[in-house]
Amino acid sequence: SHELMRRMRGKGASLSFDPNLRPSLWPSERRMIAEINALAAHAHWVLPGLEEGRLLSGWQEPADIAAFYLDMGVDAVAIKLGPSGAYYRDAHGEGLVPGVPVATVVDTVGAGDGLAVGVVSALLEGLPLPDAVARGNW
Repeated sequence: SHELMRRMRGKGASLSFDPNLRPSLWPSERRMIAEINALAAHAHWVLPGLEEGRLLSGWQEPADIAAFYLDMGVDAVAIKLGPSGAYYRDAHGEGLVPGVPVATVVDTVGAGDGLAVGVVSALLEGLPLPDAVARGNW
């Protein structure tokens, strides 16, 4: 994975990274955190959930989690906040996109993936990060 991401980035491909943690697949939490963060550092856009970001970065607040990844060289971070929406940050600024009220939640499986698809598709179209996160959040 590291080599593939390195090569893709070297060829100018856009890389997004959604951690999607699976602790049972790793020999230890420490190893998981180190490897996942090393992979994230290859990406342009990192899209963790809040709890994933807390575990991986050691920080609690979305702004600090985003700063952790930006300091690694990532271009932009969007943090999924569940019903509260999404936080975003890049070199141009930061913000919060409020959650979209849903009358009846049927199933939350795939909600984070849906946000990622919306964000990444918008960024690939050249939209600014706030608009991309708004699309993904919607």
